[in-house]
Amino acid sequence: MRYEYDAVLQELTEKGGAYVAFPWDLKKETGKGRLKVHVQFFRGRCSVFMVY
Repeated sequence: MRYEYDAVLQELTEKGGAYVAFPWDLKKETGKGRLKVHVQFFRGRCSVFMVY
């Protein structure tokens, strides 16, 4: 399954990381609580590409 969407990169200040919100029910769609994603930045926009 492949999902592709535009998202805002959210900062985790206490851990020094970042995340993007998945706009669907992740558990329902994939059966998992977290997935790795590939993110591309282009002219201030964040495009997310995810395959599981």
